[in-house]
Amino acid sequence: MSEHRAKSINNKLAQMAQRLQRASEEMRRLSETEYALDQKVYQAQHKMARLVPNLGADQLTTDLVGWLQMDAEIKRLGGSSEEAES
Repeated sequence: MSEHRAKSINNKLAQMAQRLQRASEEMRRLSETEYALDQKVYQAQHKMARLVPNLGADQLTTDLVGWLQMDAEIKRLGGSSEEAES
């Protein structure tokens, strides 16, 4: 179970990186458009406002707390967590 949760956290980090990369590409394309500067700023702010809440970073904290609790319980029972040791 602990390994599954650690894998889930790593997958979410990878998804966040992909979302950031897509956003970066969108911002780069926006900067290269012929739009007026005020329109670029408006669009950039709109994209960032949409992106930041949708990154999923808030869920990482919840997942990490769950993993830490599970890891502590495993250690209390005499086991070890591979993720905690690395």
